[in-house]
Amino acid sequence: MSSINLLWAMGLLLLITQIVHITVWRVKRPQHYLIWFSIWWLFVPGAILFTALIILPLIDGRPVDINAIGFWLAAYIGHLAFCGAYVHLFPAISTSSPSLEMLWTLSRLPGHAAAAADMRVPTGTGDKMIQRRLDNEITNGFIKADGENLSITPRARPFVALVGMFRRWVGIRDDVAG
Repeated sequence: MSSINLLWAMGLLLLITQIVHITVWRVKRPQHYLIWFSIWWLFVPGAILFTALIILPLIDGRPVDINAIGFWLAAYIGHLAFCGAYVHLFPAISTSSPSLEMLWTLSRLPGHAAAAADMRVPTGTGDKMIQRRLDNEITNGFIKADGENLSITPRARPFVALVGMFRRWVGIRDDVAG
């Protein structure tokens, strides 16, 4: 199988688990979230693959396809890597990234601009950290500084739109500091 097929398989596993995860999350949040997350994202896909690739062929008297096992094992490991990235990035997108919050705030203002003093960032974030994050955003071309005014650049708009789409998809309110 090709690398493209492997990426599609990894994405398919993640998409299926993500759709169920977000649907359940939006309908009724599980009480023991870490247990739910571990079972649904880690064990269920592995159990389904194990059953489909090993148990069902043995029950039907067919030979087990070692190539298919290798392919889906690689896809499952990639799925686990995607899950790890999701766990790592979700807090930044949902509640705790001053950098993302600066971009998000600017993107929602008329003219996509504001005075630096008016930037809304998570509480408890120190001024030095905010300045470092702001310097990084300016250096990377996501924010343009014009004296005391800040504005979002065209380079940042697709990124902010993607973050906004994800926030809406998982049900994060716009008024929650991110």
